[in-house]
Amino acid sequence: MTAPAASLFDEATLVRQAQGGDREAFAQLYDRYFERIYDFVRRTLRNEADSADVTQEVFIKAMASISTLSNPGVFKSWLFTVARNLSISRIRGARQVLSLDYAETDEPEATLSELVPDTDIAGAPEEAAERSELAAMVWAVAAGLDARQYTVLDLSVRQELDAAEMAEVLGVTRNNAYVMVNRTKAAFSESAGDYFIYRDGVQNCPGLREELARANIKAFSPEARKAIERHLKHCPRCGEKKKRLPMPLAMFSGLALAAPARADLGKWDHT
Repeated sequence: MTAPAASLFDEATLVRQAQGGDREAFAQLYDRYFERIYDFVRRTLRNEADSADVTQEVFIKAMASISTLSNPGVFKSWLFTVARNLSISRIRGARQVLSLDYAETDEPEATLSELVPDTDIAGAPEEAAERSELAAMVWAVAAGLDARQYTVLDLSVRQELDAAEMAEVLGVTRNNAYVMVNRTKAAFSESAGDYFIYRDGVQNCPGLREELARANIKAFSPEARKAIERHLKHCPRCGEKKKRLPMPLAMFSGLALAAPARADLGKWDHT
């Protein structure tokens, strides 16, 4: 009689079995983490083809190296560390810059939603439209963060890594990770307020339009946020408006996972 397979929830046991060469156990780990690893890689690279390749590379490397993992309890953070390192390597290899500055456009939120669509939208057309608008809004807000802030926000809020796991992925102490998470959440809230001022101001505030024009800014970005902060010092109207525009982090964490385009990408051949 064969031994029963490890429980889906008993991750440490699955890791130990995979370390012993059990490919079925590794397949269960793959099924558990594939969607979240793909989502993280997709939103880091913002390129569908590269994201598919890197995601598969993550699990190929993980399968080859899992025997070196001394503590099965840190498999999750270890896997995200592999994903982050491979994503950075892919970016550097293509001589790209990890940045959230996008091409100039009069409608940055539309561009962002096209770059990273949330495809898991079901239900009535009205619900789909609301989710699409939410996704566009959140990615437009995220354009105001720098690359490291975005990574911290994604790992902590969307991927739900705790401080210890964040420290492992980012290569910092647990206390530093805790501080980084809190600062990044605050930065996201600030970026949200600035985004709404940007969107309203380009239509209704001549002073902000002039400030942006002087800086040759045509899309929401970290540079746009600097111009907005300068503007807020001498525009009571926009300053008061920003105070009334909170942006809960739940909007970020509630986005659907980015889904791979290739139907066979989410299957692990463990035969």
